[in-house]
Amino acid sequence: MLTDSTENKVETNKIFGQLILIDIIVLLTYIGLSLPYSIFPSLFASNISILQYSLLISIYPLGQAIGMVIFGNISDTSGRKKVLLFTLCGAMITYLFSGVLIATHSYILLTIIRFFCGMFEGNYSIALSVVHDLAQRPGKTKVKWFGRINIALTLGFIIGPFLGSIFSDKNIISWFDYSTPFYLAALITVATYIAVKIFFIETLDQKTFFRNRWGMILKTSINRIFFCLKKPIINSLILINLFITISTDILYQFIPVYLVHKWNSSQKILAFAIFILSIGKIAGNGYLINVFDKVIKNSLITIALGLIMLFLITLELIFSNDTYRYLGLLFLLGICIAIIITNMSVIISNSTSTQTQGTVLSVSQ
Repeated sequence: MLTDSTENKVETNKIFGQLILIDIIVLLTYIGLSLPYSIFPSLFASNISILQYSLLISIYPLGQAIGMVIFGNISDTSGRKKVLLFTLCGAMITYLFSGVLIATHSYILLTIIRFFCGMFEGNYSIALSVVHDLAQRPGKTKVKWFGRINIALTLGFIIGPFLGSIFSDKNIISWFDYSTPFYLAALITVATYIAVKIFFIETLDQKTFFRNRWGMILKTSINRIFFCLKKPIINSLILINLFITISTDILYQFIPVYLVHKWNSSQKILAFAIFILSIGKIAGNGYLINVFDKVIKNSLITIALGLIMLFLITLELIFSNDTYRYLGLLFLLGICIAIIITNMSVIISNSTSTQTQGTVLSVSQ
């Protein structure tokens, strides 16, 4: 018979394994998601108009936003695993269709498919909900594992475009073209599906499941969204998160433009600058976020300090005339962004119950 300490150790190892698995799932998902990013500019230059390109880029996050709300809600009522498997299956199909449509130069249909691809990739909030479920166990730190999720996401965005550029280069293998990265993304999604199917254990209490038809589940999900948004604290937190996200995203998107305008930087310098910023985000979401959590022990104070540092670093970026100093500041900027965004997600998660995690996190994202 197992002793209490042995049972606790087994339970701890089991939870740790599930947390690592959800990190791997996010990593593979965002590698597949970002694979096409390095080929779209070339596709735009040679095949489609700037209007088509704008639609191709903007329609994906629109689908992702809708997907987060729909599937985040359904995961609260039908279970995390079932919804993860469904979204991965949908993503795999849309990746295959995307590859075929690029190969046949059907770019209008590709734009439509990219909407559905984004919708099925809207499972980030489910990953956060899984971490919340597991972090309810004794001794688990939500800040730490929310940070790990964001590290996996950032690594996916670093690795994905790099792989996309390789698997679309005819100089490497003659049959590589712009459609090949999409087929690779489909294979990665299949691997992720298998990992979830075999190894992932449902983290939501099955007593809370709604065993209704999809139409009823969707109706219930919409009602749950409006119910959650009626709570003043959740409304306020989501609004604050919106402004923080807008400010950090403006910085993230504007930096390459600023580098070109100020120093006429090459593509390699731009790529290196984004890489340095991403490494800062990884460092912030890794060891440093644990240090802040242990020392300050208050996410609101951490966010306030992070925003002050973000403001000061941004001012320094504007007036800096030294390239190496600029890159160092980008590293610090990445750390600040990571600590602010992750702690904000933790506060939002803590503001609601386990049964509405997917709902609230998806709306905030």
